Amino acid sequence: NMSGCGTQTAGLGFARYTAPNKNNGLTEEYNGASWSEQGDLSTGRMDACGFGTQTAAVCAGGKQDPGSNVANTEEYGGASWTAGEALPAARRGAAGVGILTAGVVAGGQIPGITDTSLEYDGTDYSSGGTMGTARTGARGSGTLTAGLVFGGQEPSASVKTEEYNGTSW
Repeated sequence: NMSGCGTQTAGLGFARYTAPNKNNGLTEEYNGASWSEQGDLSTGRMDACGFGTQTAAVCAGGKQDPGSNVANTEEYGGASWTAGEALPAARRGAAGVGILTAGVVAGGQIPGITDTSLEYDGTDYSSGGTMGTARTGARGSGTLTAGLVFGGQEPSASVKTEEYNGTSW
């Protein structure tokens, strides 16, 4: 249930679950050979949406365990996290696509499985296109105008892939 973003030689992992019943805000950077711990998220969580780069990342939503979904967004600048605009509704299990200033939060649970997506411009969220399939736990890649969401649960395992062009899925 860890989130992440970046590249093979500049990766970022954050918002993970560690047993028993603890989600934390640990953040680790990967340089292609080893991991190093960095500044923690202010809200410990798991199953969060992540997108961006190692020096400009977004962590949106997630779930506190035990507890409920969270709506807050945090932005990573290469050393520490700062608050961003909260999601319009708390959600977990959403797929992330894009970069900090042009990203997408797609699907997830609010608390039911949703087909909605949100676009994030680094400051504000706005409504994005409606996905063809409601799902949670999917993964994403690409950019705001050439994105992919694949896999997940709908409620059973999904093998579907959807493309996003910045307007519609």
